[in-house]
Amino acid sequence: MYFINWAMTGIVDITAVALYMHYWGAFGDVPQWVFALGALAIVGTMNMIGVKWFAEMEFWFALVKVLAIVAFWWSGLFFLAAESRWMAMPPVST
Repeated sequence: MYFINWAMTGIVDITAVALYMHYWGAFGDVPQWVFALGALAIVGTMNMIGVKWFAEMEFWFALVKVLAIVAFWWSGLFFLAAESRWMAMPPVST
């Protein structure tokens, strides 16, 4: 049952990647199966490399995610604190 769960999750994730890329206007003419095959190739390649390189890639991917969250947090604070003239919303202190 555990294997079936993760096998189905992998298939759904690869299908989601293909749907997102196909939905994007720039890649609308490319068949959906091309993106699914590309995502499967990337996942397969990452699973076949050594543990050291896999851990290194996971570290850098996690760092990118953390930096993106911090950047969104700071930009949100900036937009909340700044009384922007180009935004049509009242300031925080009303």
